[in-house]
Amino acid sequence: MKFVANRDTGRLRDAQVVTENVGDVVYVATLTVKHDLTIADLTETLAPYLTMAEGLKLRR
Repeated sequence: MKFVANRDTGRLRDAQVVTENVGDVVYVATLTVKHDLTIADLTETLAPYLTMAEGLKLRR
């Protein structure tokens, strides 16, 4: 996982992710850009386990 942010503003500029549940990370990166959040905002955000994608898999 690699996040690239603007050095001056901390705003997310790019995200490169290779993982089994990439959708979870892409969703967070998309929301971060959409709502003009910073990397600091991400590190201060609670990411509870069971993610939406994991919950949907368990429903099968």
